[in-house]
Amino acid sequence: METPLRILRECVVESTFQINFSDVSQDMLIFSLEDSMNFKKLPKKYYSVAYEYVVGINQNRQLIDAIIEKHLENWTFSRLGNIEKCILRMSVFEILKKPEIPLKVIFDESVEISKKYCDDESSKFVNGILDRISRDSDIISHKASD
Repeated sequence: METPLRILRECVVESTFQINFSDVSQDMLIFSLEDSMNFKKLPKKYYSVAYEYVVGINQNRQLIDAIIEKHLENWTFSRLGNIEKCILRMSVFEILKKPEIPLKVIFDESVEISKKYCDDESSKFVNGILDRISRDSDIISHKASD
C-alpha cells in the first residue's frame, strides 16, 4: 500500500506536468492538484502540504530548473522527459525547502515514482542526477542551513 506522502508526491508530479507545455496560472495548477488529490483519495490533512509543494515548485521553477540543468552530464534540459522533469523539480524543491526530509528519502521516493511513471532506465537517470545535486556543497549547505 502506498503511503499518503507517496500519494502526495504523485499528485504533485501529475499536477505540475502541464507546466512543461505552457505557462499556466497557479490557480490552474491548484485546480489540477485538487483533482488529482480527490481522485487518489489523499487524506485531507495532507492538502496544505501538497499546495505548498505545487506553489513552491511553480514560484521557484527557474531556480529549480537551473539546478537540474547544471547537474546534467552530456544532456540538455530540453531533452529530459516531461515526467522526469516533474519528478526532478519536486525532488529539488524538497532538497531546497524541506530540510527535515533526509536525502535518502527524497532519492528513494523519486526513484520509486520514476519506476511507476517511467521505466527502470529513467529511474536510474533520475537517481544519478539527484546524486550529483546532493554532492553540490552549495545546495547541501543551503539544505543544512534552512
